[in-house]
Formats: sequence, structure tokens, C-alpha cells
Amino acid sequence: EGHPQITGVEVVSRRLDDLGRLHSRRILTMSGKLPPYLRPLIGNKPMYIQEDVVVDVQNEKVSVQTRTLNFTSVIDSRSLTYYSPSPNNPNHTDYTIWVRACAFPQEAESSQQGEEAFEGSSRGSGWG
Repeated sequence: EGHPQITGVEVVSRRLDDLGRLHSRRILTMSGKLPPYLRPLIGNKPMYIQEDVVVDVQNEKVSVQTRTLNFTSVIDSRSLTYYSPSPNNPNHTDYTIWVRACAFPQEAESSQQGEEAFEGSSRGSGWG
């Protein structure tokens, strides 16, 4: 939401667990300009992303997991992000994000040559 390429948001489920944490699953529909290298493979079809969020108000922490749901034979993308208050500045939020994107994951597995993947992580502080 608030991102120009997100054209739809469907809430699949929301629940509170025994510890009072809110669990939310949404499906995001993304449309718009794709990177030029993906256009011949995907065209102008929308991409669907599953987003799982856990909000722990008591401990002031949020985790967000995302993964692509369609076109997974072309690209498999996943991310995991953690947010928490900065111990150094109460007006800032620290975050850690891991991203994994793999092109043609099934071809890579069947060829026994390994996956052509990008994996990375980042840490930061801000929003204050």
C-alpha cells in the first residue's frame, strides 16, 4: 500500500496468538513497469506476493516475510525483515532485511549446476 506498483491488497487472515501477537497474511497484487529483462517472460500480467506479518506490541517488534506466488518458474523471490526500536535512539527504528531472488529455480535444480541466485542482507536505522 502506498507503493505505485501495488494495485490490490487482499487480507487472507488475521488472528491473535496466545502471546497477544497479531498475525496477518495478505496477498498483494503488483502491476506496472517491470524490469526490461522480465517483460519478455512475464509480459504485462500482474504478480502476486504473499506477505506474512507478525506484530508483537508487547516487545515492540515486527517481522515481515514475503514471497512470490506466481511466475515461480521464472523468478522465486523471498524476503524477511525484522523491525525493532533502536537501543541507541528511541526516535529510530532498527531493521534487518534478508532478500533472496532466484532466476529459473527449477532449471537450476534439474541441471545440478546450482541456483543462479542473489542473496543479501542489510541492517539500518531510521524513520525518526
